[in-house]
Amino acid sequence: PNVTFDIAPTLFKTATYGCTIVGLSHGEANDKRAHTDLINQHRREFGLSNYAEVHMGHLHSEAAKDVVGGIMLYRVPAVCTSSYWEKSQGYAAINRGVMTFEYDEYEGKIATGYHSIDGIAARLAAEKHKH
Repeated sequence: PNVTFDIAPTLFKTATYGCTIVGLSHGEANDKRAHTDLINQHRREFGLSNYAEVHMGHLHSEAAKDVVGGIMLYRVPAVCTSSYWEKSQGYAAINRGVMTFEYDEYEGKIATGYHSIDGIAARLAAEKHKH
């Protein structure tokens, strides 16, 4: 399969697969603005979709909520460790990880997965010692 990357310097991007539109943002804007960016900036694609989601990071924590009209807002955990500034402010990326979302062209999201960075590192270390 071919893979493409959208490297345009925009604050909010979307991806559409089948009947689902997913908004992507770093997440520094508040939760209320995330769904309005999706609706206002991508009106046509949003109108053609049966399912809509916005995925954000920024807070380095995991959360999910239905914000308005069935748009699901997901905050995903961070992969990186906390910076000096984050630690000095009392923030900590305790549960570093990667969330995966699987979509069906007709049914929308069909699976969500969570992969712990520390768990992956431990598994790789154990595999290395086996060989």
